[in-house]
Amino acid sequence: MAYLLPWTEYNAPRALYYLLDRGVLVKTAHKPFTAATPAGPKPFGYGSLVIPVGRQTIDSDALHQLVEAAGALANVRFQAVSTGFSLEGIDLGSNNIRTVRKPSIGIVVGTGTNYEEVGQVWFLINQHLNAPVSKIDIDQFARADFSRYNTLIFASGTYNRLDNAAVARLKTWVSEGGTLILFKNAAEWAIRQNLIRERTLSDSASQKTPAERIDYEKQMDTEASRRINGGIFSADIDISHPVAFGITDRRVVFTKNSTTILLPGADKYATVAKYTDTPYISGYVSEANIKKIAGTAAILVSAEGAGRIISFADDPSYRSYWHGTDRLLLNAVFFGNQQ
Repeated sequence: MAYLLPWTEYNAPRALYYLLDRGVLVKTAHKPFTAATPAGPKPFGYGSLVIPVGRQTIDSDALHQLVEAAGALANVRFQAVSTGFSLEGIDLGSNNIRTVRKPSIGIVVGTGTNYEEVGQVWFLINQHLNAPVSKIDIDQFARADFSRYNTLIFASGTYNRLDNAAVARLKTWVSEGGTLILFKNAAEWAIRQNLIRERTLSDSASQKTPAERIDYEKQMDTEASRRINGGIFSADIDISHPVAFGITDRRVVFTKNSTTILLPGADKYATVAKYTDTPYISGYVSEANIKKIAGTAAILVSAEGAGRIISFADDPSYRSYWHGTDRLLLNAVFFGNQQ
């Protein structure tokens, strides 16, 4: 017997954390299946939660109460099935049903970090998941106890305050199984520190061109044309990847809110989301910047030892209202280590 919940439910992460926090063994499906439920055959897609009644540390009655409580808290409905055999697709005993690790999350704050993004991430995780998030001051980072966390988040910002010793400790932590999540130019910093072997798009031609001379009165218009301030772009996303679990359409829409442009990964499985060749939907973005963004990576996953580094070219929790992509951040938190 098991309880099942589709991961397409927006509030499913809240129910998941509630159960994990109470010691319940929860698994997630890496391939779709169709189960025989009391209401008839029901399809379950990538990321669907599977809670086996066996192998728990609590009895079946206590588990049932916790599942009911989780469903009420998140306003979602679990389906009970009496067999591990599916009507179609993988069975519930398959090795494509993998255990979810309870996240222990830290986010770097302080001088140089983007406090708006830090606040957005804190709100999403603390208020939506009801999960604690430790704030690690960047000036104390080198002395922080990394063993307390299995997930660290770097919002965009300036991280040059971290010395070589701190970077080495971070790299070791990742290689031992940690999940490092990076936003925007934090990913650029990680590339410069050789934490990840990825590349950004650099305008080499402009570096070789002598500085241009422009009249002062044209400064505002000229500089505005170089910015990328919240334009809306479409990307193709690999819905079978754990970071994309719960997404049912390969077309996903991002707000492009940074000048960070990541090139697709050398690993052919590492580019989770890629901007299309004609990505522009709306917003003020110059034609030159649209051409630069086309075909580049929106999300990259880099394997480092037993751990993973997940790079977002943009802020997935943008202003706490772009819910189409904030679930990708929650996927990174819950499933980032499962790739």
